Amino acid sequence: MANKVKTICIDCGKEKEIIKRSLWRIKVGGRSGRCLKCASKLRNSDPEYKKKLSAGMKGHVVSEETRIKIGNAHRGKIISEEHKKKISRFFKDRPVSKEHRMALSKAHRLYQTEETRQKISRAKEGVLIPSVTGKNHYRWIENRMLLKDDSRERGGQLHREWSKTVKDRDNWKCKISNQDCEGRMEAHHILGWSKHPELRYEINNGITLCHAHHPRKRVEEKQMIPVFQGLLGLSMSN
Repeated sequence: MANKVKTICIDCGKEKEIIKRSLWRIKVGGRSGRCLKCASKLRNSDPEYKKKLSAGMKGHVVSEETRIKIGNAHRGKIISEEHKKKISRFFKDRPVSKEHRMALSKAHRLYQTEETRQKISRAKEGVLIPSVTGKNHYRWIENRMLLKDDSRERGGQLHREWSKTVKDRDNWKCKISNQDCEGRMEAHHILGWSKHPELRYEINNGITLCHAHHPRKRVEEKQMIPVFQGLLGLSMSN
């Protein structure tokens, strides 16, 4: 204690204890006379210092233990509205590289359990995203007449419209809907496409099934006809 003296911070005016050698350095201009908190605040507001700090940390690997400590330290912290706006302004219009996006996506997948992924999937079933729906979609064609190809084959505009109408009717959910459901939603013809051309675009001849429940073989298709008709409450001759 005999080697320490008391001085006052030139910015905040708070009293602090420093060693005599530091006091001498302040007098000759070797130190600023600011406390640690004020000196850090001044450095962090300097763009050049930020660049140097960023360059020094580039490639630095933070251990998992340190990450957990940082996370625990910030958990439950209440952020003021002013601070939220500062964070928002900092990240606004900030370009994010493709590598960074992939790294973020990978990090989210690593920390998501299978149960969480299933919950997210179920919550998004049948939900339209405005930013990529209709005119907002990047593949939107303004002249809708270009879509009316009137093709009578599978994959044509008529078939696509029929498929969408069937899925909309069933709320984009598999009509069997059990624990075995998996994969994308598909519109299935109850009575075959080739043998019943007159029913190809009949809405009541379609049913929405997930990829797992969509019949793979002709024999399976014939066996499931009464089951599918029963699910829709129909009675159609085959």
